[in-house]
Amino acid sequence: MVTERRRKKMKDFFEELGKYIGETATIVGNKAGEVIETQKLKSQVRSLTHENTVDLLELGRGVYEQYKSGAVLDEKAEGLCEAISSREESIAEFEEKISAIKGAGKCPNCGKMVAKEMVFCPYCGEKMPAVTVDEEETPGDDTEDVTLREEEASLFEEEAVKGDAARSQEAAEEEA
Repeated sequence: MVTERRRKKMKDFFEELGKYIGETATIVGNKAGEVIETQKLKSQVRSLTHENTVDLLELGRGVYEQYKSGAVLDEKAEGLCEAISSREESIAEFEEKISAIKGAGKCPNCGKMVAKEMVFCPYCGEKMPAVTVDEEETPGDDTEDVTLREEEASLFEEEAVKGDAARSQEAAEEEA
């Protein structure tokens, strides 16, 4: 009789264990499905967010092109466009100085920077003007390098101050 009850208890225990394992497997399967579905949705959100970013960049580019062509814009857009324009001018100046340091020249046709040893512009094919020995930097001449570095440092400081002033002005305008 004791063994019979024991067998029954063991049978009941294993039946309950089987039910519990089955329910747990179902729950885990449902959770895995939820995780997969969540990841699919998050991927779609990332994709749409990226598309919005691309479209906003294109919109901004379009507004900036309108500004450059002389179209009238609202104050905020015009302020942003002026800041972009100012930075573009600074970038061009810095690129010219970098090219001067490297010994590169500007293509007379397309305006892109070309290495001094190039005979033809790799961008448009224009024949580059010959560089004379006087135009090249002599190996021991460090005074020009120091002067260029000092000029770059002062330009960089000026641009940083201008940027800080522009940000302060924008913040004041937003507060107003």
